[in-house]
Amino acid sequence: MRYLLNSWLCCLLSAVSFGQSTDTQDFVIKKERVLDYEQIFSPDEIHQLDSMLTDCWKKGIAEIAIVTIDQRHTDSENFDNYVFNKLTAYALGEAGKNNGMVIAISKQLRQMRIENGYGIEKILSDKETKKIIDEQFIPEFKEGRYFNGTLNGLTALIRTVEEVMKEYNYRDESVLFQPSVFEKIRRFVLENGTPQTFRNIDSDNPSYNFTSLDVFLGPSRHNAFVLKDFSVAEYYEMTIRDNDGSHYQFVCFDEDITQQTFIKKKMQPGRVYWLNPGDKFFSSDIWPLLAQIEDEIAQRPDRQ
Repeated sequence: MRYLLNSWLCCLLSAVSFGQSTDTQDFVIKKERVLDYEQIFSPDEIHQLDSMLTDCWKKGIAEIAIVTIDQRHTDSENFDNYVFNKLTAYALGEAGKNNGMVIAISKQLRQMRIENGYGIEKILSDKETKKIIDEQFIPEFKEGRYFNGTLNGLTALIRTVEEVMKEYNYRDESVLFQPSVFEKIRRFVLENGTPQTFRNIDSDNPSYNFTSLDVFLGPSRHNAFVLKDFSVAEYYEMTIRDNDGSHYQFVCFDEDITQQTFIKKKMQPGRVYWLNPGDKFFSSDIWPLLAQIEDEIAQRPDRQ
C-alpha cells in the first residue's frame, strides 16, 4: 500500500520530553471507527466523526478509521513503520473492494499519515491525498484545533472519493468475479442461449434462463446472434437479472474491441467491472448468483 507521511514542524507545538521505554505498546485492532488513544477529541467530537464515518460506510464510499497514537505506541523515528505495520488491517475495507482508509494522527509526535487501501488508491492519488493533508488537516493542527482539522480533512477526503466514484461509477471486481469465470459464463450462454431483446439499445441479445435468474449478453447487433454473425469478444457486457427483477451489469473486454458503449474511463482490458453498483455489496448480492450459475452449468449433462 502506498502511504503519505506529513510531519509538522517542530516549532508548531512545544516539544515534550519523555523517558522512552524500549517496550512500546502493541496496537490491538478493534472494530471501531474512531480510536482516540491520545485523547485529543471530546466525546461529542468523537460522536460527530463516528457519525460521518458510519454514513460514509453505509453509502459504500469507503471504510475509514481515525486513530490517534503517542509515545506509548512508537516514537517519531518509527512512526511511519508502526502505522504501516500495525494499522494496515483497517485499510482493507470491504472484502473485494479494498476501499479502506486509515487516518493516523499523533499530536505528541507531531506526525500524521493516511493509509489508503488498494481500491481507494485507484481513485485517490498520493498527490491528491497530500494536497488534502496540507490544505485541510495541517493549517488547523498548527493552531491546536485537532478536531477542526480532522473534520475538514475527513470531509474533503469523503467528498473527493464520492465525486470520483460518481464520475466513473464502476468497480473493479476481478478478484471475486474472475475474468475466466466471466468467459465461461459468456461461452455457455452463446452456446446454449436464445435470442431475447431486453433493452432498447440492443436486439436479439443472447440470453439464458437459469432456475431463478437470467443472464443477457450485449451489446447486440440486430440478428447477429440469430445469424451467428459475431465474434465472442463482441459480447463484452453481461447483465444478470435476479428473481426480484434487479439487474447487475458487468463488462470484460479485450484490447482490440471497437464497440465502446459500456467502456468507461480508465477501464483496462481483461478486467471485470461492475457498472453502477450503488449501495450493493458483491459478497451478499452477486456472489450467490454467480455460485448458482456455475453450479447449474456444471450440472448440465453435456458438462459431466
